[in-house]
Amino acid sequence: MLTEEKYEVILNYIKEIVNSRYRLLIYIEDNLLDNFSIRKIVDFYSSLKNSFNLVTMYNEINDPIYLKLIEQLNGVNYISYPYSETNKLLGSTYDALILDATRQLRPNDLGVLIEIVKGGGLILFVGPAIDNINNWNTKFHESIKDGEVLKIFEKRLLLKLQNHVNIIYIDSKKFTKGNIEKEILQTSVNEKIGEKYPKEIYSLCLTNDQIKVIKAFEWFVEKNYASMVIKANRGRGKSLF
Repeated sequence: MLTEEKYEVILNYIKEIVNSRYRLLIYIEDNLLDNFSIRKIVDFYSSLKNSFNLVTMYNEINDPIYLKLIEQLNGVNYISYPYSETNKLLGSTYDALILDATRQLRPNDLGVLIEIVKGGGLILFVGPAIDNINNWNTKFHESIKDGEVLKIFEKRLLLKLQNHVNIIYIDSKKFTKGNIEKEILQTSVNEKIGEKYPKEIYSLCLTNDQIKVIKAFEWFVEKNYASMVIKANRGRGKSLF
């Protein structure tokens, strides 16, 4: 059972992160759910937001751990998807995400889903304790009929979760918390600015790539082109434009 002191640590982390550009991830051992209040965390986080949208992910709607999760969310507005429909969430944005990883944890799903949570968002990640990883059998593990499943990805993932910024790891034996990182550190910007737009516009850029895009706009103006498509990974600064 989590002590009130540790709950207070979690809530303080949420207060620190909610108005930043960084997400907070909390990993919770599945066996703790009977005595861990997901609802307390969700209610506190949502109370700090003007608006709040939550998505939950599951393997099968009747998986035992997922049923425990949604029981705690009674009365909370949320939408839910199975992992088989992960790609439907590409391009969407949510304040909070709850992952039941006990029966499904594909790296591709994880890569997509973490990125749908906005800066200052909350991710609750439920799975086995690292000491119990050899007994972790997901749908993928069970599909391997011949040979031993070494679970190298899973072990590396849980080890990384225990020593990374903005992550809290909780199981029956461990409670680890990384340092809080809140501010965007401006990278070294040395790209020469263009000539047509004022310096005040270029001063908004945090990266050399953003300067290059504005310089490309200048070229477009010269050519009298009407539109331009910018493609980049999420979080690279497209919203500046």
